[in-house]
Amino acid sequence: EALQQLSQSQEQYNSEVVKGEEMVKSLRAEAHRQLLDAKKNEATRVDHEVRGLRAENERLRATQHHLTKDFDECCKKMDDLVNELSRTQMQLKCAKKEEGMTEGRLINLEKEKSELANDLNTADAKIKELFAR
Repeated sequence: EALQQLSQSQEQYNSEVVKGEEMVKSLRAEAHRQLLDAKKNEATRVDHEVRGLRAENERLRATQHHLTKDFDECCKKMDDLVNELSRTQMQLKCAKKEEGMTEGRLINLEKEKSELANDLNTADAKIKELFAR
């Protein structure tokens, strides 16, 4: 009978060991499933974050392109204005030079007019003198 009890105890122990092993397997499987779920959730979160960053990168790239285009247009307008200013300054310089030349001609013409008026007065006086004789 003691042998039978020992045999029953051994069977009960073996049964407990098998239950324990099955429970360990079940816990291991559940832990593995939770780990896979956590990895999947983390991968989904990272993928979502990467998509967000890519969208932000595209938005920033478009903004940079727009700003670069605006900057280039401003530089061109500034160059055009500098060129226009140079042309205007050159025209002003030429106009001032021409004005100076015109002023010089006017002075010469006034001088010639005065000389002609003197010559005319002299000639008129001689004509009157000749008629008086």
